[in-house]
Amino acid sequence: GPDLTIFNSKPNVYQAKAVPVHLRAKLDIPIHVSAGGSVVEYEINTDLYDIGFGVTAEREEGITNVKEKSRVDSHLEPVTGKFLVGSVPCALVFSFDNEYSWFREKKVSYKITVTPPNVENVVTGRRLRAKKALEAVEKDQAEMDERYETVAQKRSELEDAILRLERELTEKKKSMDVVAKEEKWLDKKLAVRKEQITMLSQRLKNGWADEKSEK
Repeated sequence: GPDLTIFNSKPNVYQAKAVPVHLRAKLDIPIHVSAGGSVVEYEINTDLYDIGFGVTAEREEGITNVKEKSRVDSHLEPVTGKFLVGSVPCALVFSFDNEYSWFREKKVSYKITVTPPNVENVVTGRRLRAKKALEAVEKDQAEMDERYETVAQKRSELEDAILRLERELTEKKKSMDVVAKEEKWLDKKLAVRKEQITMLSQRLKNGWADEKSEK
């Protein structure tokens, strides 16, 4: 909200008489509003002919149509309007469009009054916004607390699972060492047995040396 030490709640008036809007042209009147809750009133009229008229509010997040642009018979009676400005800062653009006219210049007179809220309303609005912001933050904190508890529980379960797996892995490594030693011992034994089978097979096939000398 605005700084109350320099806040001025007096209305700001923007007006002009018989401003020309050339044929095939348009005129934009930008007015900057910095106090949320300001009330904007306008009155426009033209000499002799109608004109296109519309109002937009330009903010960082985009452009909002306050009054859709249309041709108005402001030469017959003044066109008036009143609206409240919510989010600020914003630039109100009052557009006078004569692009459709090939032959006639228009003359526009306007009076735009921007009345800021009084100090009491500024304080009330400030506290209301702060209260809503606090409610949103507290709700978000409650949701985050719940998520935190869920995540912490999940982390604890995963840590327990990892610990069990580490213990199981340790036991598996011990079993692996036993199996590896047995495998090594069997390799040696198998090599001996293969050698013994070969030698005995040759003896059975060829006989013993002392058997040949007796023949």
